[in-house]
Amino acid sequence: MYNCGHKKGSPTVLLLVFITSFFLNSMYAQELVNTAKDKKTYKVFLSKQDSDFKNEVVEELKLNSDDINFKVTELSALKDLKIEEWDAIVILHSWEFLSPPRVVKRFIRANTSNKKKIVVLTTSSDGDAKMDEVDAITGESELVDAYEYAYIITERLNKVFARAN
Repeated sequence: MYNCGHKKGSPTVLLLVFITSFFLNSMYAQELVNTAKDKKTYKVFLSKQDSDFKNEVVEELKLNSDDINFKVTELSALKDLKIEEWDAIVILHSWEFLSPPRVVKRFIRANTSNKKKIVVLTTSSDGDAKMDEVDAITGESELVDAYEYAYIITERLNKVFARAN
């Protein structure tokens, strides 16, 4: 029997086993990540203003939408958005000074032919302000209602996806 000079359990052998095990584990973990990414059926662009309420709605959407890959951005990203690259667009904004934010107004008006892909939640102090051009979900920014609004948005998204199939 050939002896390479290493004793059983030597540090070199243990190091080799550790490196091999680490390498195989990393490959398997990456495969699981890739598989999980592939499970995401729909791509949704979600643009929002920053607030505790809107952030909570987004978290609820992510928790309850296993088949949706959300890209979450600030409203300013709407100006460069190519709507055809997305299965749906979700916009969460507040009504300010008797009007929606300018970027939202411009985006909606520029995409009226695709408005069936757009889901909007408009919050306001009285809870019913919205743009005429879009069938928006309206309400007040009550943190306790975030789950309910996420559910309503999910239902609207399901209708968007059903129309596309």
